[in-house]
Amino acid sequence: MRRWLAVLAAGAAAALLAGCGGNDAYSPTVVGGGASFDLAVSPATRTVAPGQPATYSVTLTAVKGFASQVALSVTGLPSGATAHFAPAAATPTSGGVTSTLTVTAGDVPRSGAVARSGRVRAATPDGSYPLTVRGTGGGVTREAAVTLVVQSGGAPSFSIGVSPAARTVAQGEQAIYSVTLTAINGFSSAVPLQVSGLPSGATAVVSPASVVPTVAGAAGTLTVSTASSTPVAAFTLTIGGSAAGVSQMAQVALTVTSGGGPSLLNTPSALAFSPDGKRLYVTNQGGLGFGSPGFTAQYAVNADGSLTPLTPFSVPTGGSTSSIATLAGKTTAYVTSASDNLVYQFDIATGALTPLSPPNVSSITEYRVTTPNWIAADPLGRYVYTANGGNGVSAFAVGADGTLDSVGGMFAPAHTNGVAVRPDGQFVYAVGSQANPGGAIRAYRIEAGGSLTSVGTAGSGALIRNAIDSTGSYLYATESPAFGIGTVSAVQQYRINIDGTLTALSPASVAAGDSVYGIIAHPAAPYVYVTNAVASGTILQYRVSANGTLTPLSPASVAAGNTPVAIAVSPDGRWAYAANQLGNTITGYRVNANGTLTPLG
Repeated sequence: MRRWLAVLAAGAAAALLAGCGGNDAYSPTVVGGGASFDLAVSPATRTVAPGQPATYSVTLTAVKGFASQVALSVTGLPSGATAHFAPAAATPTSGGVTSTLTVTAGDVPRSGAVARSGRVRAATPDGSYPLTVRGTGGGVTREAAVTLVVQSGGAPSFSIGVSPAARTVAQGEQAIYSVTLTAINGFSSAVPLQVSGLPSGATAVVSPASVVPTVAGAAGTLTVSTASSTPVAAFTLTIGGSAAGVSQMAQVALTVTSGGGPSLLNTPSALAFSPDGKRLYVTNQGGLGFGSPGFTAQYAVNADGSLTPLTPFSVPTGGSTSSIATLAGKTTAYVTSASDNLVYQFDIATGALTPLSPPNVSSITEYRVTTPNWIAADPLGRYVYTANGGNGVSAFAVGADGTLDSVGGMFAPAHTNGVAVRPDGQFVYAVGSQANPGGAIRAYRIEAGGSLTSVGTAGSGALIRNAIDSTGSYLYATESPAFGIGTVSAVQQYRINIDGTLTALSPASVAAGDSVYGIIAHPAAPYVYVTNAVASGTILQYRVSANGTLTPLSPASVAAGNTPVAIAVSPDGRWAYAANQLGNTITGYRVNANGTLTPLG
């Protein structure tokens, strides 16, 4: 368990990633090889009219320190089509470097449109053309397959694309697909969308219900909710639309399995409350293998602290779902997928997780969201930050509709595992788990718009998660031997200075448990709770002394389940819940007036 936790939280397992989800085409990394690179192309399909350009994003990601320049090329172009890369060669980075491939289909020449060479470029025939994008450098070649669809005829039209091509869910769960409508020959009418082929007991919602196609592709989301009575079988769903005399459709597969149910968790990784405290959301990695299909479970929090599963019980949230954050005063939630490098975004106005459009966000400027291990929200509701195993912090601004807009990022400690935002929304702190010159904690000032400016470093050791007390005066970070790097299980403690820098308290740390992991501060009182991630797990409970140092409460710990890795406290401070990763359970507690936890009966 400790070994695997190290791989996921530190992001080292990114080198084992065999592919990307969604609309990306990819070239798998060779596991066990030397320095190499990954090549991914997005989207997997473009549809254009003759004479129109189709653009693809080509991303080169370094693996195991690869540092050679990679030359890009494409084969399979149909007659009359041209292609160019910008740039034509690039050196991969751990965060990913991007080139734009533009393929232009040949058009029927106008009268007199003869090139100076005396030749006219041939028109590209209608059809679907498989293209191969190739990257070569440093003795390594990677390829990815994409498709170019050329559709002419002069009349305006549109195409519908849906990804992924197939989803598998348990009875009572949701399947989410991304829908893209692409305009052809200037099509500009709104297209109402319908779904057919649903199995009994299942319902479908397309958001938005009507989409205006664009040349670049207008995005929507199809959410299929199954019932506990939905038959266990494979189904073909058809999503179609008609407008301005044009009808188009696309098909996807839905497989419904048994074995789901309102109590089935699978390696839970994090928890978060809705801002009103009436709902609890639990992220699940979906298994111990990196890239396992993750999901987020959702519960109603009852008046006595007990939990009632919602219907549907869970929504899919990508491979190795790792963390979740909600925004104070808002009705949105954000979930990270560590293996898919995505942040899923949801509306939670009804209490249930409802995908926004688009349902997720990924790359940001020069800092890709690579292996996002943890996510934290600005308590003022303006920004969201992810801690990425690719040694960076990514920053997002929250739009009026709740969707995220990338605003840049910053380098962070190696194998960044945790990130926390001070309650006043002025500073962000990231912690890492490998040897970090200058410090295992990096402090940033939040600038206007949400971007970050580094203000200093502190600390050392294999740090996992961090938390800030309710007054914003002190920061605490868990140090653990779980990564095979450190030998100490402790909680480091720091004073946050007026300029955001950190000063170690005396003592600089307190010994804690056998393998501490998750940490949370009470939202309004001077208490801190730490998970001891061992088979007979416990929750360590502390009072924040007047000078900021942690003093164990009496009793110093309370029982949890098998390997608790995360803990959350309700906004009103009444309840706490721990996610027991190997026990696939949640342990609930009542928070007493003196800060101690009492397990719920």
